[in-house]
Amino acid sequence: MSSRSLFFRHLWIMLALLVAGCTASVTTAIPKIAVIPKGTSHEFWKSIHAGAEKARQEVGGFELVWRGPERENDKSQQVDLVQNFVASGISAIVIAPADDRALASPIAAASRGGTPVIVIDSGVQGIAGTDYASYIATDNVEGGRIAGRRMVELAGGVNCFGDKDTGSFRMEWSDVVASRPDVIVFMPCGFEVKRGLEDVPI
Repeated sequence: MSSRSLFFRHLWIMLALLVAGCTASVTTAIPKIAVIPKGTSHEFWKSIHAGAEKARQEVGGFELVWRGPERENDKSQQVDLVQNFVASGISAIVIAPADDRALASPIAAASRGGTPVIVIDSGVQGIAGTDYASYIATDNVEGGRIAGRRMVELAGGVNCFGDKDTGSFRMEWSDVVASRPDVIVFMPCGFEVKRGLEDVPI
């Protein structure tokens, strides 16, 4: 089983337990779990959707509702989705917040109202266990370090800026150009290539 499938399997089992505790005494209907990604057009979120569907089939016992904004910067639509799902009586919500501040209040309100909310991928302001049920995410910084070190090893080249013992840092594009690199590994986090190229003058 892949790490992504394992991630979703654990996530849905956790949600199933939360939902069972909240609904067992009041209804026999199949629980509905809403998943609100940051966006729906990027390949990353499409793979998350596929993983969620696979986990639903493997775990069973609930209905998956996948809905999110087309573009990742539409935080207002995420706010509306959270509020609308709560109003509809959704059993639980899984959300990757597009903004840690804008989504904090509606997520906390949903939790206080009895709707379990699990935050994934990106954090949100608040306290886990109080303002939302739990936070699950990968360590992207460490993942980037591992990938970067391995690429340099395979290419047999020289890493111009990275240091295996330090974290990420902000730098100017002029510094990259001045280093005269033979290869640039460009990762526009969360955006499609077209959007990334619009933001960086390559």
